[in-house]
Amino acid sequence: MPDSKWLILTALAMEAKAITAACPQATVRVIGIRASRFDDSMLAGATGIILAGLAGGLDPQLKAGDVVIGARADLWP
Repeated sequence: MPDSKWLILTALAMEAKAITAACPQATVRVIGIRASRFDDSMLAGATGIILAGLAGGLDPQLKAGDVVIGARADLWP
């Protein structure tokens, strides 16, 4: 998908810093705990969203670097 623009959202600045260091071309935004700093304008031009850094709280057996993929997401307009 050469024309796709992925938006990566994180809860913490340290997560965003790590992602930006690994993928400097990525668009990364910190939305805070409970998405308290999320703004709909962040979605402008994005063709997909990745929520990074929060999944570890879902299961104590998850380790740093594990990938959790949801079966579906119905929130995209």
